[in-house]
Amino acid sequence: MDFSDLTEVQKAKIRECKTPEEMLALAREEGYELTDDQLEAVSGGYSRTE
Repeated sequence: MDFSDLTEVQKAKIRECKTPEEMLALAREEGYELTDDQLEAVSGGYSRTE
């Protein structure tokens, strides 16, 4: 996923997520389908950078 395509509002919502589950729920709400690699990154190897 290319995060540069996200709006500032979407980026702000991502920063508000406290758990991987919240981030996955947000992705679903926004209509994104995540690949297996992306799901793994969010659930285990996720590192938040701003």
